[in-house]
Amino acid sequence: TTAESIAELTAIQSPVDGQTVYVKSYHAGLGQGGGHFSYNPNRVSENDFGLIIKGWIRQNVTYVTPEMFGAKADGIEDDYKSLQASLSAKKEVRLNAKNYRTSKPLEMFTNTILKGVSQGQSKIIKYSTSTTGISGRTDPNGNLYNYDQDCAVVFAAWFGWYSYIDIENVEIVKEPVNGKNVGKVFFAPYISKSTIKNLVVKGGEYGIYTEDIWMMNWNRC
Repeated sequence: TTAESIAELTAIQSPVDGQTVYVKSYHAGLGQGGGHFSYNPNRVSENDFGLIIKGWIRQNVTYVTPEMFGAKADGIEDDYKSLQASLSAKKEVRLNAKNYRTSKPLEMFTNTILKGVSQGQSKIIKYSTSTTGISGRTDPNGNLYNYDQDCAVVFAAWFGWYSYIDIENVEIVKEPVNGKNVGKVFFAPYISKSTIKNLVVKGGEYGIYTEDIWMMNWNRC
């Protein structure tokens, strides 16, 4: 069977264990973020809005895209929730050649893999002065560190350094607010053992902000 959207999928009455449905698009008519889903009644309480939605489990997933979590990527809508959900899925994240706008900082993690299409085509754009809201985390010496800052993306380790990050072919933009460049774009005070390739950052008071990094491979950034 098929469904036009995730909304139509989750509206199916009395689905049975193992039932499989092909969803054409996350949002009806957009032709993106769809896929095959199989129903497991034992997981009906789980919902990450992309890989498992009220018992419907996405099949054959080797990587994720923000569109799988509902991003419209039209350069207008706020894609924050979809972007953050894809980064939290613990799988490689691939961006299409689109503009993904976010109202809040996006948190990335150790082992994050983020790949765009080509330099300058896959963009993450933060358009506000909102802060991360992160508190209680420390620097590598165990001292509390102020991660609650206005930035586009943040690497906020609980302790030590974030490591094994792989970012390629992504442009991250911090738009001016009230005509002023404010905040940080790529905020990674403590990062190590990672590869950043074909990264472009624009805007903000600081493009790439860091304090202590080591064993990094920066290529055409």
